[in-house]
Amino acid sequence: MYSVAISDIVEEKMDQFPARVLRAVWSRILELQDDPRPAGSRPLGDAVPNGYSLLVPEVNYRILYVVNDEDKRVDVFDVYRL
Repeated sequence: MYSVAISDIVEEKMDQFPARVLRAVWSRILELQDDPRPAGSRPLGDAVPNGYSLLVPEVNYRILYVVNDEDKRVDVFDVYRL
């Protein structure tokens, strides 16, 4: 199981989300503990090594994060509306 860390900036953004959006985004973030590269996640490429993008389709948001396999940690660095 991976630990999940959320940047302060993301926490501040999420504090402003409507309840429905917050629930959907949190649900997807927590799923990353068991599978940091779920179906549908996409690598961010060379610009962000080990970085991934994950869509939250029911609310039209995207989560950006970095996976550190050595430390078994996922760092969420952005969440935004599409």
